[in-house]
Amino acid sequence: MHSLQSADGFLSVGRKLLKLNLQIAFQLDDYLISHAGYTQDFDLEDWHFEKITENLIDNLDDLEDHVGKARGGKYFLGSPLWADFDHELSFLPNPKYQKQIVGHTPQTEITTVRKRQFELVGIDTFTVIPIKERPFFKETGSGEILLYDNGALIPIKLDW
Repeated sequence: MHSLQSADGFLSVGRKLLKLNLQIAFQLDDYLISHAGYTQDFDLEDWHFEKITENLIDNLDDLEDHVGKARGGKYFLGSPLWADFDHELSFLPNPKYQKQIVGHTPQTEITTVRKRQFELVGIDTFTVIPIKERPFFKETGSGEILLYDNGALIPIKLDW
């Protein structure tokens, strides 16, 4: 349902992801960094800062299943794994986390949205989209990356 149709493929990817020592969230000074961002539906929990291990896999179920309407899910807003930057996070960010850096929603370039006290930075600048003709995918986004240097966010253009 979410990209992989083969159970063997899904399990193989899962095993490889565990080796990467991923976590749900990371705090970098004032910035909360996560895959898709924290909307008003979700608060940080202590385990979000822990490395994901076999013991924490069951904790991911709620986050994985909580897909918002903007992504075709049944919930009003998505989780930190599924929140849509343009339609959910930008309109209803969690007021507890005023500065967030997120990926997940493709952007043509690094995008910063400032509303009231919030600063949201979308960094998913390299995405592959499936298409029906050869080569069966299309690249989108500038591919630039974000450098954090002494409190400053600096987009860096790359020559892909």
